[in-house]
Amino acid sequence: MREKVEVKTGSGVYVVDHQQKPVAVNNVNAFELTQARALVEGEIAALAAKTITAEELEKLHETLVMMKDMQNVEEADELFHQIIAYSTRNGALINLFENMWALRSSSNEIIEDYNIVCNTDNNKTLAEHTAIYQALSLHDAAEARLAMHKHFNRLINVLFDKLEQQALEEVRRKNSANRDLYSIESLLKTKG
Repeated sequence: MREKVEVKTGSGVYVVDHQQKPVAVNNVNAFELTQARALVEGEIAALAAKTITAEELEKLHETLVMMKDMQNVEEADELFHQIIAYSTRNGALINLFENMWALRSSSNEIIEDYNIVCNTDNNKTLAEHTAIYQALSLHDAAEARLAMHKHFNRLINVLFDKLEQQALEEVRRKNSANRDLYSIESLLKTKG
């Protein structure tokens, strides 16, 4: 049996416990998931640009119409990404896509974060999906990858904006409580 080793600079070489368990799925957060999706789905889009059929492009276009008409936007979003993944005809990539999509509903934190991200600006999502669709319809792998990366980059930035907003609200709440505690007006009211 082959053992894995870990080299620790200045310390030595150690045999790694082969019983170590992989990182638990419940440690994944929305940022990690979105970054992973960007990397994987960027490559899926690049491959799909070379393998997608006219029929699949038509189905993809139908999801854009659904989003534009505000019909089942979340379903249209999932279907959009699913069609692209399946058009690769690569079982490993399809499996990765399905597993990452399932992670979206794996914890309350991710569900809440994705609800905010997905409901932030449908027009921007539609524009990004349209850019991906156009690159795929031109069978331009580099542009499809880039368009997918731009889409996920915006989603990550929306997550950061949400985090900043929550932090600011918490600071305001604490400051308000402290202001009441230390204000001269508050002291005078209690003595009067």
